[in-house]
Amino acid sequence: MSTFANIQKEYRYINLIIVFIILLSIYYLFFIVPPAQAVIYIDTIEKLQKIGKDSAYPLNGEYELTQDIDATATRNWNGGTGFEPIGDANAFTGKFNGNNKKIIGLYINTNNPAGGFVGLFAGIAEGGEVYNLGLENIDITEGSMYDVAIGGLAGVNLGTITQCYSTGTVDSYGGGREEAGTFVGGLTGINFGTITQCYSTGTVDSYGGGREEAGTFVGGLTGINFGTITQCHFKGTVNSSGGGPVTGGLIGINFGTITRCYSIGTVSSSGEFLLAGGLIGGNGGVLTLCYSSGSVSVSGITFASVGGLVGFNSISDEDSASQNCIISECYSTSFVNGEVSPGSEGDSGLLGGGLVGYNASTIQRCYSIGQVKGTGAQGASIQLGGLVGYNEGGTITSSYWNKTTSGLNTSDGGIGKTTNEMKQKATYVGWDFNNVWTIDDGQSYPYLRSLGPTQGIIDTIEEGNKEGMEGEGTVGEGNKEENKEGNKDLPEEPETNSCGCSSKSLKSNYWWKYLLDIFFFSLIISLISGMRKQEQMK
Repeated sequence: MSTFANIQKEYRYINLIIVFIILLSIYYLFFIVPPAQAVIYIDTIEKLQKIGKDSAYPLNGEYELTQDIDATATRNWNGGTGFEPIGDANAFTGKFNGNNKKIIGLYINTNNPAGGFVGLFAGIAEGGEVYNLGLENIDITEGSMYDVAIGGLAGVNLGTITQCYSTGTVDSYGGGREEAGTFVGGLTGINFGTITQCYSTGTVDSYGGGREEAGTFVGGLTGINFGTITQCHFKGTVNSSGGGPVTGGLIGINFGTITRCYSIGTVSSSGEFLLAGGLIGGNGGVLTLCYSSGSVSVSGITFASVGGLVGFNSISDEDSASQNCIISECYSTSFVNGEVSPGSEGDSGLLGGGLVGYNASTIQRCYSIGQVKGTGAQGASIQLGGLVGYNEGGTITSSYWNKTTSGLNTSDGGIGKTTNEMKQKATYVGWDFNNVWTIDDGQSYPYLRSLGPTQGIIDTIEEGNKEGMEGEGTVGEGNKEENKEGNKDLPEEPETNSCGCSSKSLKSNYWWKYLLDIFFFSLIISLISGMRKQEQMK
C-alpha cells in the first residue's frame, strides 16, 4: 500500500475519533450534567406569595425580582392578617435576588397561638441566600403569647443576607412564655448566619413580652445574634418593655461577631431587670470597629444596667465563656440616662456608663463622650461611670472618657480627660492611627477610618423616623453611606450573568467550557497525528 493510502487511512481513523469525542461530549453535557435550575421571575405580590405554597414556586428555587412590587394590598389579605411569611412551615433554602428592586408596603399582622417566625421570610435556612433586596414602609406586627421571632426580612436567618434593607415598623406585643422568649429586629429576629452590608431604619417595638426567665431581645437590626454581622447599621427608635428585656440600637444580645457597624437614634426600655445599650444590650461575643450615637434611657424595677455602647459586657451561653467577650476599637457619643425603683423585695440597683454599664471581660482602645445620669428611690444602689459603671474583674486598657461632657470625674476603669485632651492624638496611647483610627489633631475626637468622621453627627429620632416612613432608600444606600464616610475597602459585588444572578455554580453559561475542551482535545490529536505522518513520510 502506498504512503498516500496509509495517510488517508490514518486520517479516517482520526476523523472517527474526533466524531466520537464530540458525540461523547454532547452526551455528557446534556445527559450527565444536571440541567441548570431555571430562574423564576417575580413581578407581582401574588407571585411572591406563591413561594413555598405552589409546586411551581419551591422553597429551594432561584428567584429574581424584575420590578418594584407594590404590596400595599396585603393589608386586606387573609381577613386582615396580611401576607403569609414565606416558608412558614419549612425554611427557605433557595436563592432570592432582589435585583436592586424593592417591595413596598408589606403588611403582616399575626397572632398565632403557637408563636413562630414572622417576616417576609419566616426562616432562611443554612445555604439559603437573599441579596440586593429592599423592603420599604413595612408594617409587621406579632402578638403571640408564646415564643416568637419577628423581623422585617426574616424571623430567623441561618443563611446569607447581603445588601438588603428594611424601613418602617416592626412591632411585637405580649410575646414570650416562661420557657421561651421574644426576639425582635428591624431586619431579622434571630441570626445564626451571615448579614453583610445591610441596614434598617424606622421603629422597632416590643411591649409586654417575656418574663424574667425568658426575656425579650430587641434590636434595631436583629434581636439576638449568634452569627456574623458586618458593615450594617440602624437609624431610628428601639423601644421595649416587660420582663427581662435586653435592648440595643443595633442588636439586642450578641453571642457572635459584630464588625464595622453603627447605630444612630433612641433606645428606651422599661420593666424588670433591664439591660440596654446604644449599640448592643448585652454582649457575649466580639465587637470591633463600631460606634453608637443618640440616647439610651431606662426606667427599671429592681435592676438596670445601661451603657452608651453596651449595657452588659459579659454574657455567656452554653457554648461560650465571658472571657471571650471583647469590645475593641469602639466608641460612643450617646447620652445615657437611667432610673430605677424597688422591686417586690424592696431592693434596687442601677449601673450606668458612657460606654458600658457592667463589664466583666475585655475593653480595649475605646472611648466615650456622652453625658451619664442616673436616679433611684431612697436606698437604691446607683453606680455611674464616665466610661464604665461597674467593672467586676474585667480588663480595661487604653480607654478614655470625657470628664467634661459626661459630667463625671469617676469611672470604674478607663482614664478621664478634658475635652481638649480628648482631641489630642497624643492622649491615645497604643492606638493605631495609621490603619484603624484617624483624628484632626486638636479639632476632633478620633474616628474610625472604615466608618468616617461621624462623632458630632447625632441624628435626631425625627430624622430616623422620617427615613423609615418615607422609605427613601436603595439597596446600595448602605454602601454609598459607607463610602461617603471613608470606607475604602468594601468587598466587590459578585460577578453576575445577564439575568443578574450570581454565577457561583455549574449552569448553562458554562456551555462554552465544554466546547473549548472538545476543540483543544481534538487539536492535540491532530498535532500528534501530524507528527506521526511526518515520521512515516521520511
